[in-house]
Amino acid sequence: ELNEERIYAVGFSNGAFMTHRLALEAGDTYAAVVSVAGMMPERIWNSRGENNKVSVFQITGEKDDVVPKHSDGSAKYAQAPAIEDVMSYWADSNELSLTETEEVGMGSTLEKYTSQDSVKQVWHLRVKDGRHSWPEEQFTGINTNEMILLFLETQ
Repeated sequence: ELNEERIYAVGFSNGAFMTHRLALEAGDTYAAVVSVAGMMPERIWNSRGENNKVSVFQITGEKDDVVPKHSDGSAKYAQAPAIEDVMSYWADSNELSLTETEEVGMGSTLEKYTSQDSVKQVWHLRVKDGRHSWPEEQFTGINTNEMILLFLETQ
């Protein structure tokens, strides 16, 4: 039987762009979305509302040359918003605060935004030396699939 309170979308690259769109445009359908090497397209960003109660897990490679980032200066030249701004938006729209920052794998950083008043969470994994690819455990020390499932289990 389908549990309508536990519907998720997970995507990589263009599919990850779509997860941000699904969260914004069909947030009442999804409990959580996961974006691996994704960004939020400018047109979707410009149509966002103030509150979207959807949990989001973003996985971003530090050296991803597709996803605009403040951390490497690439957002300065991109039409799409910096992923840091996107993640701040998701945390703010869910009324969450940064409650944990931990080093995972081989020097990657996982930020978790949570609230005592909600099951909603926003996670942002910044993969050290990661590129526009699915992080592989042999290079990152991170079991990406396991971490995604762990995130979804919180929902």
